[in-house]
Amino acid sequence: MDSKNLIRHLAQHVHSTRFEDLTTAEVDRTKQCLLDCLGNMLAGRFSGKADGFLRHAASSIQPDGATIFGFQKVTLEKAAFCNAAFSRVMDLDDGHRRAMGHPGVVIIPTVLAVGEVLHATTQEAISAIVAAYDVYIEIGMAINPYSYTVKGFDTTGVAGTVAAAAAIAKLKHLDMETTKHAMAIAALHSGGFIEYLSDGSSGKLLCPAWTAATGLRSVEMAECGFTGPDSVLEGTHGLFRCFSENADLSNFGATLGTTRHIMTAYFKAHACLRRLHAAIDALLAARKQHALSLENVRRIVVNAGDFVLKADARRPSTLVAAQGSMPFVLAVALKHGKVSRESLQSSMGDPELEAVQDTISLKFSEAIAARQASDSSLWGEVQLEIETTDGLVVTQHAAFGSGEPEAPMSWDELQRKFVDQLQRTPAASEALRLASFVARFDAIDGVDTFVQTISLACLTPNAANPAMAQGS
Repeated sequence: MDSKNLIRHLAQHVHSTRFEDLTTAEVDRTKQCLLDCLGNMLAGRFSGKADGFLRHAASSIQPDGATIFGFQKVTLEKAAFCNAAFSRVMDLDDGHRRAMGHPGVVIIPTVLAVGEVLHATTQEAISAIVAAYDVYIEIGMAINPYSYTVKGFDTTGVAGTVAAAAAIAKLKHLDMETTKHAMAIAALHSGGFIEYLSDGSSGKLLCPAWTAATGLRSVEMAECGFTGPDSVLEGTHGLFRCFSENADLSNFGATLGTTRHIMTAYFKAHACLRRLHAAIDALLAARKQHALSLENVRRIVVNAGDFVLKADARRPSTLVAAQGSMPFVLAVALKHGKVSRESLQSSMGDPELEAVQDTISLKFSEAIAARQASDSSLWGEVQLEIETTDGLVVTQHAAFGSGEPEAPMSWDELQRKFVDQLQRTPAASEALRLASFVARFDAIDGVDTFVQTISLACLTPNAANPAMAQGS
């Protein structure tokens, strides 16, 4: 791809993406991403974190607007804003290892909100999601790992704005030129950084919400005739130079149209930062094989590269801080055999686990750092050394967390995750039928029908629902 006018090339790709050209595997993967995001969204909506967002939306009730599940219809922007935030509450949203971000958390809530208002077909929604994942991941791969690991920018706030604008433009069937301007305007107003990790404040939830709103406003401005520069990505003062000092453009867009990046997204099994997942998986594997417990583990050493070593905070005081603390999540995993939002919350302040954290240390590994230098996607690689009270030393290695395309989650695994997510929602009794409903998303008569059916299940569980009954 020509290294100039890159935003135009991305817009052309978005404009030319058609449902008819997608393979069955690509459509199925899109439905997996939809199921995963919907589970996160509903779990977040019915958590305590939703209250402030609902107060924010309460002044924007609009009968012909877009739906906040289990609430009311509000303005399009407020619905996309709130639903995107809800999708990040559980910290179980999908992601991409090389892009170092979470595309689904902004793209899918935006597509559902816009698709509902426009009465878009579900096939149009799928093509918009696929195209937007391509945009997000191309930009994320170009700026990372430097942008996230060194500069501290949240990829969702950077690449997500452009991807959201792309998805909306696709759903609106905008011409290529207007699509390009919408994406360029979004790029000009992208941003967001991860200082929220320092104290567990609310910025993590607000980032995808703000991103969705920026995407919507960017499209509105482009439709009103406003423009954005062709060089917005690669220019002297463009996105790549602002957010990364060494953006890699050597393969930018090289596989667009032949490879769909949604196929290389990962799904999360643990409710915490992705950089901790490889270590959790390694510990859980050793725990199962050697019957490890709080009582028989003397110490754990996490050998890793610089990026993982940054997660050495201890005794977190907020849930967001807990989700970024390696010693804490490993202590929780050792005790409970899992790292869920509930196990993290119930463990905060636990004196027993506070003591265990002091037995867990993080150590720089030159061997791992050397491998990361040649393959930057291995940023989460770890090797654990676990010493037991009877002198046994267990070594356990993991290159990356579970759920990656190298070892993908099956539909059944994602469905179990979805059902578990919904257990604390009014739709708990309908979880399996809702999962079956999502599985036939491309055959459903419109995004509005899909959204209204899910919303009805949240408002009136066990109520007769003809649309969903067809998929039971």
